[in-house]
Amino acid sequence: MMRRLLYVGPFVLGTLLLAGCMESAEEELMINIEGAIELENEFEEQQTPLIEAEEQEYELFEEMVNLGLQDMDEIEGLVAQASELANERISRMETERESIVAAYETFMEEESLLDDLEGSLREDAEAVFDAMEQRYQVHTELYEAIQMPCKWTSTCMKCF
Repeated sequence: MMRRLLYVGPFVLGTLLLAGCMESAEEELMINIEGAIELENEFEEQQTPLIEAEEQEYELFEEMVNLGLQDMDEIEGLVAQASELANERISRMETERESIVAAYETFMEEESLLDDLEGSLREDAEAVFDAMEQRYQVHTELYEAIQMPCKWTSTCMKCF
């Protein structure tokens, strides 16, 4: 939930702030924000399957740990399932990442429109652009932190 708020919040704020004074630069910025939101839908669609795959992978790992060496055939089957789940997570995270990068790039294309805004509207729009930049940086760090263990898990599962 917090993750979704982190990604959708700045867009909603930007939409509300810019909706009141619609002129050409404002209209263009609104269209751009809406386009970025549309691109991030793919990100949101990946969340539930990612969480489910991670939970299933954890359950399989726990089951493997609890089995003894005499159950090696069963462990090998669980390893195959866990490896598939790890690969699914990697694939979904790639899709998620592509969505965030596309939304960020689309959004930031219109940063030059800030020059056409004045007063508090400009300040509000700058705050939205700053929030988008921070979101992108946080997502990049999160993506890198999660991607490495997933690849490690996938590699480790191949050792069985």
